[in-house]
Amino acid sequence: MSLLLPPSNPPTSASEVTETLRDYRQALGPGRVLYLLDDSTSMEDNRVWSGPGRAKDLVARSTASIGPDDTFGVWGLSPGDAANHTEPVPFGRPDPDPGPAREAIGRAPAVNKNARVLDGLRDGLSELRSGQEGPVPRLLVLVTDDEDSADLRGEDVRALVETATDGPPVRVVTVSLRGGGCAPGLLNHRLAEATGGRCLDAADDLATELTAEVAKTGTGDAR
Repeated sequence: MSLLLPPSNPPTSASEVTETLRDYRQALGPGRVLYLLDDSTSMEDNRVWSGPGRAKDLVARSTASIGPDDTFGVWGLSPGDAANHTEPVPFGRPDPDPGPAREAIGRAPAVNKNARVLDGLRDGLSELRSGQEGPVPRLLVLVTDDEDSADLRGEDVRALVETATDGPPVRVVTVSLRGGGCAPGLLNHRLAEATGGRCLDAADDLATELTAEVAKTGTGDAR
């Protein structure tokens, strides 16, 4: 004869889980989030640049997880006049009104240049680590169609992974806008795995999953 014993703890409700996660994010303090947006010609050619569920929309929607005390920015990975990137949204404290930043993301053009993926990732890691030390939540988000990283040399990828793991922790979330972009051994997968981040590709619900990943660092949902 089997006995059904009462649970030692009462079941946890969804609201209790939400409250616990909110308290956890508040305890961590403000986060630092930098998006690297592949704005090369192929993004437009492959029809993954503009429109619902595409690159700019994914980034804009996920900023809902960023609070007014966080620091965030959006860089384009094609070179600008004086840097390896452009800055649709300069890295800094966000406006309390999220509208202007989302509008700036929406206005960002795809350009007739190749994305400097390695340079952008190196510069992004450096930017997130600069200034503030200590256990600050840091997140680097790469959104790309992978065309400009498909032929990277193995030694360059290894060096970048070493850079990503050498220094104050930065979690890297990669978003591949094509199928198979998270296959083991590829840049996206290796960076995410090495930093405790996550690789998302076309098999995932990108809008929901990216917003959830940003919420682990940003405090927009912790208010």
